[in-house]
Amino acid sequence: MYKRLIIILGLIIFLAGCDYENNQVEEVNTVQTQLRDRYIKGGLIPTGVLDFSYQTNSKITSSPAIYNDFVVFASQDGSIYKINTITGKIAWNTPRKLPEKIEEASVDIDDNKIFIGTKSGTMYALDFYSGNVLWQFKTEDAILSTVLFTRNYMFFGSTDGNAYCLTTKDGQLRFKYSLGSPIQAPITIFHKNLYIADYNGFLSLYREMDATPLWRFKATSPLTTKPIATQNTVFVGSADKVFYAIDTAGGKLKWKKTLSGLLKSTPVLHNNNIYIGDANGYIRSLSVDTGVQNWAFKTKGSIIASPALVNDILYVASGDGYIYAIKPQTGMLVWKFGVVSPIFSSPIVNNGKVYFGANNGKFYSIK
Repeated sequence: MYKRLIIILGLIIFLAGCDYENNQVEEVNTVQTQLRDRYIKGGLIPTGVLDFSYQTNSKITSSPAIYNDFVVFASQDGSIYKINTITGKIAWNTPRKLPEKIEEASVDIDDNKIFIGTKSGTMYALDFYSGNVLWQFKTEDAILSTVLFTRNYMFFGSTDGNAYCLTTKDGQLRFKYSLGSPIQAPITIFHKNLYIADYNGFLSLYREMDATPLWRFKATSPLTTKPIATQNTVFVGSADKVFYAIDTAGGKLKWKKTLSGLLKSTPVLHNNNIYIGDANGYIRSLSVDTGVQNWAFKTKGSIIASPALVNDILYVASGDGYIYAIKPQTGMLVWKFGVVSPIFSSPIVNNGKVYFGANNGKFYSIK
């Protein structure tokens, strides 16, 4: 009887673990998106010293992705680059050239595939190892945002007014959400709910594979940041400098705060604080519950790139050509690193190194 009880208890624990993993798959994005958007703890801490740089033929405004020991990024010269993070050397003999211009859309990696959207509206999937194009999917206008992955599907928006769900394996259209307004900001999924911000100022909540929104919130100008969702609140920023906190249950406004510049960068949420940069050069810490400002740090250029919070250091890229390392509790500067060129590429921090591109066409690794 005792042995039978042990077996039953073990089975219950095993099944509970399986259910936990399934729930995590729905809410956790790919590794590089976690590195770009979320708080991460553990590993080495960068000190602001150049590790290596790599010169391309045009501006780098999109953000990189990390996969294994490689960093992958796109340049406006139309090429995809794969660099060994240990040696700083290019992994492919030559960069992979696409026939279309790459502008704001960032590289994403999932299931040994590299994904990138173009200004002409094509989503490309490349083999991670060879760099060969596996498939492509054409929308009717520019793709300017990153991709969101869940299970075997990928979600992204286009300025043609639609949000697309494709299979990652072969790029087949699984579902399309028609909003009728350009979508520039990345999509967020939380508990099988999709939050989509559009240029007409609407934040819409959809269930997966359901074309009818559960609710829509109307802002006073285009919504330009990625929505960041918790169980009870979703946060989003707008072109007219207003940052919103909205109730997830019914789409009602909880609070809003007017900042000093256009809001473009993705907010970072940690504990009871949310960190947001603006085009006037400020990075701020706000209370999640009230929107009250904890502190503000001023740079000398626009903050368009999304900050990264790793090991209790907030990394901020600015149009003044500096990467700033800031204490998130106080807003005090730890160090800064300059490249003498505007930085609009969102930094990724991994294994004690900060990776980003700049308008001078160089890609940097700081350790």
